[in-house]
Amino acid sequence: MAESIEEFFADDRLTDSNLRNSAVCLRKCLEGKTTTQDTAQSIMDTAKAVSLSEVLDECIIRAAEQLPESHYVLTELVIQLRSQHQHISEEVVTKFDHYLIMSFGERWARYGDPDPQDAWKEQARTEWINLNHFVALLFSAGVNTLSNFGEQSLKMTLKRGSWRVNWTGQENTSDSIIALEGHAMAAANWIIVSGRQLYENCSDVRTEFATLHANLTWIIELDGLNSDIKSKLQEAKTTMDKIRA
Repeated sequence: MAESIEEFFADDRLTDSNLRNSAVCLRKCLEGKTTTQDTAQSIMDTAKAVSLSEVLDECIIRAAEQLPESHYVLTELVIQLRSQHQHISEEVVTKFDHYLIMSFGERWARYGDPDPQDAWKEQARTEWINLNHFVALLFSAGVNTLSNFGEQSLKMTLKRGSWRVNWTGQENTSDSIIALEGHAMAAANWIIVSGRQLYENCSDVRTEFATLHANLTWIIELDGLNSDIKSKLQEAKTTMDKIRA
């Protein structure tokens, strides 16, 4: 997992491939050397030689997984790209949204419940949290077709029957709690960033909101939960309280 913009763009998949020109455009944008609008147009131009779906998947979404400090710039860039497709036709923007859904969907299926004792899966858990924050930002910015990812993220964490923890408390080992924390942080980000929009757009979220809220409160009280994650969950609970008011 890259720890800096420089390290991310040193990856052979970006430097020694047909994605190189798009990667150069994206790097300049993340370094503040060009605007997201100009970058979107440059990517559209370079995408004539490489599929846009590949640019989204290998450049933009991978950057979101590894560079959380760039999320707001990346969100603005994706919205600019989407807007340019909207100017062409609704059919074209629908295809653009489909690219996003397919790329995010593949990652959703890949992560699962990472084992806290596996270093690679610890990295995967961090990327999973970053990815959810990015998708929540896109949904908040108006990409409504991504609502299902937020709904599933909440259910994965806040529906007790769907989580592999003995909720009676006897077998809540440190391992199971650490594994839960990745999902808990992802769900918290969704609630904080776009909880009200999920509530208004997803009937299942509205219907189960009281249960989701009660289970979030229960998780906050778990012994052994990381203090930073507990603080983030408390912020999410405050957001849910406001939505219920």
